[in-house]
Amino acid sequence: MQPATPRDPIDDLQQQVNALHRAVAGQRTLVIVLGLGLGAALIWNLTSGHAAARAWAQDKGPMEITCRALKVVDDKGKVRLHLTHNNSGGVVHVHNADGKTLAVLEADKDGGFLSVRGHDGKERAFVGVGDKQAGGLIYLKDIHGKNRVNLLVYQDGNGGLSLRNAGGKQEAFFGASARGFGGLVSLNAPDGKTRVIIDCDQNGRGALEMINADDQSEIFLGSSAKGWGGLLNVNAPNGTAGVIMDIDEKGIGRMNLRTKDGQRFVFAGADPEGGTLQVYGLDGKQRAFVGVGDKQSGGVFYLLHPDNDKARIAIGIDNNGIGYGEGRDASGAPRRAMR
Repeated sequence: MQPATPRDPIDDLQQQVNALHRAVAGQRTLVIVLGLGLGAALIWNLTSGHAAARAWAQDKGPMEITCRALKVVDDKGKVRLHLTHNNSGGVVHVHNADGKTLAVLEADKDGGFLSVRGHDGKERAFVGVGDKQAGGLIYLKDIHGKNRVNLLVYQDGNGGLSLRNAGGKQEAFFGASARGFGGLVSLNAPDGKTRVIIDCDQNGRGALEMINADDQSEIFLGSSAKGWGGLLNVNAPNGTAGVIMDIDEKGIGRMNLRTKDGQRFVFAGADPEGGTLQVYGLDGKQRAFVGVGDKQSGGVFYLLHPDNDKARIAIGIDNNGIGYGEGRDASGAPRRAMR
């Protein structure tokens, strides 16, 4: 067996150097490939980066702007829209081409409101919340900025529409009764005092009332409180009924004429025989009677003395169709007769 030939150290060193060259060449190739990949990525980003950023922003949701105020101007630099705030909350102002505010959306102590103005800067309409956190309200104003129409819901939940004159006085109101009785119409004089009321009472009966300048009812048209039918009162200036036209419990019409103190002096109506007319003195005692005789005989006319209800003079037509006239005493007995 031959002994092994000793290795030359120079050959070993040369082999190690060659291996190192090969490793460096491989790393250079890797760096070149990575460099080309990075370059391609940069080129792609430059050519399509805007679209990619836009898509990324859309994926993240809408952008937000945080500021204390924001103004939107036109091509001439004039403010058309102004967003700001005050102690009550946010404020939005809309301006016309001249820079005047035409609409304001903001908040007050009762809630939000919208104010709409004319080009002259005067308010024409207001939409908001009523005083003390009541319901919604709408004010419509004239060219002078004076409130002429109010539409609102009160704290009790009842709605109403009121019309006002140039002096600010309410001349008409349409709404619901605060007492919960139903609808209500109030027509007023220029001084704001009520002159006509159309409403319902607690029992659902409709009524029309006309009132004078002293707030006294002069005409009342409605229904009997007893449920007998219609009722018409024509009153004196002090509110006392001077004429009462209504229906009695039997469904028969009647009329009472009274003094300003409420004392009846004429009654027109009906009794079991037919129509009747009765005349009274200021003492309330009957003085005259016109009607139909007993058992559907002819007409009768009685004159009475105030000391009792007995006729002292009787004129009429008897059951045989013969006219008569009688003078009677205090007991009603005939003393003189004419046939």
